[in-house]
Amino acid sequence: RSWFPRENTNAGTDWTWGGANREVESMMLHTDICLVFDIPDGDTQDCCTDASGNCRGFETQCPFADIVRSEAFGAVETFLGGGLNSNDNGPFYDGFSVAWEKATENGAADLSEFTKCCAANIDCDDGNTCNGIETCDLSSSLCVSGTPITCEDNGQTCDGAEFCSPATGTCVSETPDNCCVSDSECSDGILCNGVETCVNGDCVAGAQGCENCLFEEQYLALLDDIAVLGNAVTSSEERGHFWGGIVRLAAHDFMDFDQNAPQETIGGSDGCVDFAAADNAGLERVWCDDGCPIKDLYDTSYSFMSRADFWVAAANAAIKASSPTGL
Repeated sequence: RSWFPRENTNAGTDWTWGGANREVESMMLHTDICLVFDIPDGDTQDCCTDASGNCRGFETQCPFADIVRSEAFGAVETFLGGGLNSNDNGPFYDGFSVAWEKATENGAADLSEFTKCCAANIDCDDGNTCNGIETCDLSSSLCVSGTPITCEDNGQTCDGAEFCSPATGTCVSETPDNCCVSDSECSDGILCNGVETCVNGDCVAGAQGCENCLFEEQYLALLDDIAVLGNAVTSSEERGHFWGGIVRLAAHDFMDFDQNAPQETIGGSDGCVDFAAADNAGLERVWCDDGCPIKDLYDTSYSFMSRADFWVAAANAAIKASSPTGL
């Protein structure tokens, strides 16, 4: 049969049978005709499916799909090969997989997205308000996409990026619980590195609180240095004197106070020991300017801190290094 296009103000272009024995014009489904012929898109078709028949003025033969779109045509033929009433979907999948591979050999970016037909706005709702409110264009019965919701930055880096939540259709933060509301939430408990504060939801590091502080990484280095010095002493007896001498030096510095001195000055380490006093005998071999390892270590690596603080830290390191359990 010869089918030719006719304009239909309600439906764009219909395909009408041109047979003379038909008194009433009828429409052929586009899906049927496109399976066999390569029909141009839009409403400007100017070909006839059988130019030798009654085409009512259309002389151009519509190209056969087996020539223009051989893969798609082959898919249909493969599918029909299983029989119109066949329950076997294998030929369908096999046939159209070949057509799909051919159609997307240059990528799928240019393929048109399926447009849903509708009769009312509710037919177009995809349940996700973040991509906008879909509406139905009643003149074409096609769904029209809405305008996606754009989430502006709230100015707080602590809560991550802002995005639209499909569940509520509102903008939310990636990690809302990552922000602070008070300075106490930001404190790391280390006074020497300054006081941390909460500014606009973000914790801001403080300025170093003291110039002569011994930070954790420096203390760990001191532990290693003291251990190296002590373990270098081959005699276990001499090694014991070395460890004990450091602890005794710190203890005597702490305890040499005048009980008659003003109350506010009594006690505490001050880095000042009377090496000539009988009670301090032997400490001059622990802390000296000529061959005392612990004094050399202080001068070369830890002179940034007070001598009193160094003696206390070194004593702590000596106890830890000499303890069987590493206490």
